[in-house]
Amino acid sequence: MKIFVFFLAFLPLVGFSQVKNDSRLTITPKDSLNLFSQVETLLKAEGYKIQRVMPNNRALFTKSKTVGGLETTFVFNFPPDKTILLDGQVLLNMLNPSDIGGRGSMYEKLVYDDYKKSLMKGPWEEMDRIAKKLGSVTYSKP
Repeated sequence: MKIFVFFLAFLPLVGFSQVKNDSRLTITPKDSLNLFSQVETLLKAEGYKIQRVMPNNRALFTKSKTVGGLETTFVFNFPPDKTILLDGQVLLNMLNPSDIGGRGSMYEKLVYDDYKKSLMKGPWEEMDRIAKKLGSVTYSKP
């Protein structure tokens, strides 16, 4: 019986904590009215610029911004269920194998990495911080 009660006490926390390789944040907003406007207003207040908006305000893409030393972009999706799906990308610079000595770049999906010195730490914390300003957050691997 004690194990069952313990399990029930911690069941709501499942999905709310970050685990390695999580990459999507699902936000249940505090206020579900005008979600698109809420996100747009918050992003502008945080110094982000909007790069692109999909038709019918179903998705919003930010312009790249340097966070933790990496160029970072966020994508907010607005499904009909009144949640907000948030994904991020970082631009990694690396040597281009086809151009010896040249510089190439590649976008990489932003993922949670539990190493304290991870390159993704700063951008992930920024994405998480912004998400929590909008509502409660759950983490997943889409």
